Amino acid sequence: MEIIAAFTDALSDPSGPPAGSSDPFALLQEAGWETPRHFGGLAAPDGITRVERLGTHGSDLWHVETAVVRDPTIWRAVFTGTTPLHLITAVTRALADPAPAMRDPRRIPGWARDRMSVDTRHVAATDVAFALERRITALAERHRRATGVAPAPPGPARGHAR
Repeated sequence: MEIIAAFTDALSDPSGPPAGSSDPFALLQEAGWETPRHFGGLAAPDGITRVERLGTHGSDLWHVETAVVRDPTIWRAVFTGTTPLHLITAVTRALADPAPAMRDPRRIPGWARDRMSVDTRHVAATDVAFALERRITALAERHRRATGVAPAPPGPARGHAR
């Protein structure tokens, strides 16, 4: 979820792509990802997630995969050479983020759960209930700053009266 959110946030950012060049590998390297032997990309310190760039600039293919040897792929993303680098960088930034992902351990497949650290703790209902509202508020503020236009106040859906 965090990875998809990072991609869509970068895609929908009203201020556009950041100035300068984006290097999708830079954030991973800063987070301790390394180039394993016989692999042309980077692998997470635990070896489960890998990011690889195949081909040459402009006709390249970015391949991101999380998998455990001899087990099914947990997830995969593929980006073509036409995908703007700042969007791929948003994905690698999310991958490099050391913050734990909040999940219900009962919803994580057993074969994946066996390969990760799971820390169960109580989270206040207010933190869960208002997470979406806080995210929407932050995205609306981002839009307001970029455009100088305040978002419309929430209210009933507008439509034709019958």
